[in-house]
Amino acid sequence: MLSSLQNEDRALMTKMLQRRLLPHLRGKFHLYQSNEERLEIIDEILVTEPGFGDMTKAARELLAKDVISLAPVDEYADDTSVEDIMINGTAPIYVYHEQLGMVQTSRRFTALDELEFFVEKLITLSGKLESDGILDLQLPGHLRVNIVRSPYGPQVTIRRMKEIPPSILDLVAWQALDMKTAAELWLYCDGLGVRPANIFIGGAPGSGKTTLLNAMFSFFGAHQRIVTIEETLELNTNTAENCARLEVNESLGADVLVKNSLRMRPDRIIVGEVRGAEARHLLTAMNIGACCMGTIHTDTARNIITRLRNPPMSIPTDMLALLDVLIVVKAFKDGTRIHRAVVEIVETGGVEGEVVLMSEPQVYNLQEKHLSERAAGRTHFRDRVARATGRSGKEILQELAQREKVLKTLLELEIRSMPHIAQFIRDYNENPRGAMEKIGMTEE
Repeated sequence: MLSSLQNEDRALMTKMLQRRLLPHLRGKFHLYQSNEERLEIIDEILVTEPGFGDMTKAARELLAKDVISLAPVDEYADDTSVEDIMINGTAPIYVYHEQLGMVQTSRRFTALDELEFFVEKLITLSGKLESDGILDLQLPGHLRVNIVRSPYGPQVTIRRMKEIPPSILDLVAWQALDMKTAAELWLYCDGLGVRPANIFIGGAPGSGKTTLLNAMFSFFGAHQRIVTIEETLELNTNTAENCARLEVNESLGADVLVKNSLRMRPDRIIVGEVRGAEARHLLTAMNIGACCMGTIHTDTARNIITRLRNPPMSIPTDMLALLDVLIVVKAFKDGTRIHRAVVEIVETGGVEGEVVLMSEPQVYNLQEKHLSERAAGRTHFRDRVARATGRSGKEILQELAQREKVLKTLLELEIRSMPHIAQFIRDYNENPRGAMEKIGMTEE
């Protein structure tokens, strides 16, 4: 039937059949189904439900593929360089390109009823049943969707998460951070196996906070019990062998999940975005020995402290000393391209009265694309690790220098994927000399 129609007639028939089919698909899909499984579900409904006529197998296949496609934005959803797709009612569709920034496309929805149908399709493909209010959806293909109803039509933002997230050495190659900083992050994350750092990563939306947090997963211990808590599942935990992934919903807020995570025997608790009452529970977890990490929307290390001290988080100043390291990332317009980089790393040094003591921030040089100065007084965490391990400060500095050379060698050998880096670092933790010999290095 469909295959024999002219293009225009086929398009009209496809829309009509899709609208008729959609109610039958509500609640049938879930996030981890393959496209093949979804196509089979659709085909079964087309065969068994009345009202779809005597369709040939070829016609059913065409219709099913149309149903699971994201036309008219499918080409952007499939483009690995596109980070966000912005649908503002029937206005032109915009995309945010990872190198070019905001770009207006030639695509748009020509009528509100066409856009409303697209929204209903997104809801159905996500497996959700509700369709009112503000909706946050997850779709296959690492897509996150936010939908807000408006008098001007639905406002839809589709974020495309990286299927293979950049590794720490990818970020070094892209000049988002230098090799010495990467080695420091390794020390922060593992604390020589004894005293990992509690870390918050700050930055504006789209600055690369989650990208950096993802890259740091390579530095975690092989058998660490990790609990992640997110509003939408963005973190890539493929290199974490013992990981519980929790998602915030209407009945389970981030604060409840962080509090409950303490009953899950965590070594490390990671919150995708810290912004409310969960902050206090996270600091409490730090106080009883769990290593905690998270991202927070702000533009400087000092402002991270300010946000934490004020409502809705309202963390007492003395508790803020539990945070070891504050990192800030930023996105720059570098000519016609977007460049993201680590622009601040600050260590806390305790509290005096109502003041959180902090090391001097490093200065980022956009022209040279690196942190141009090592911060004065950046020894607080090193001293804490020295006390915990019994090593001297000099020995820890030597270990940092060795790790910097190790990471440099891995990059030169093109060993830079997250799984390979994670495996090497686990080997290094067990036997530094043996791991280094495998890549042609000798222990210093």
